[in-house]
Amino acid sequence: AVMSLVKNMLGTNNIWVGAPNSNQASKLKTSLSKLSEVSESTPVLTKQELLERLLTEQALQALEHSHEVDTEEGCVKKKNTPQGTFIHHADIPDTYIKQLNTSEVPKYIFIDEATHFNLAELIAIDVAAKKYGIKILSAGDTLQKGAVISNMPSNVNDIFSWKSPALTISVRAGNSHK
Repeated sequence: AVMSLVKNMLGTNNIWVGAPNSNQASKLKTSLSKLSEVSESTPVLTKQELLERLLTEQALQALEHSHEVDTEEGCVKKKNTPQGTFIHHADIPDTYIKQLNTSEVPKYIFIDEATHFNLAELIAIDVAAKKYGIKILSAGDTLQKGAVISNMPSNVNDIFSWKSPALTISVRAGNSHK
């Protein structure tokens, strides 16, 4: 059922592909193209490029400092816990979202390694997606370090998500010899 859903999404050829870096984004596009035809013109975006396509300069500046514990950016709310300081909420005003032409707006954005995005970045992407009716499909491993920056652990768990059961053993595709 999941593969069928992804194939239907890819059939629109109106997608963006994003990941923390260009190598990961390119690999995601290659993997998706094995499921269905993916247009050559499909953008392959780094995390920063994805944020730049969706957000204003003011938003980017606010998010750039969101990982700093002592920042007082108005849109980012933090909470101190024994485990560290967490971003627990981000108020992203509509003025932080770029005005896009209808022709520029993808129907879907696929994001790999979503745990490398901090909560404020994910909320900003979500606000932009809601504004333009974009559907986001993201994946990430919450057991990896991900968005641990300046002693601020990832709290991606605060975003709506489906979780797979914990595996007793994990073998990556490139490590199938184990």
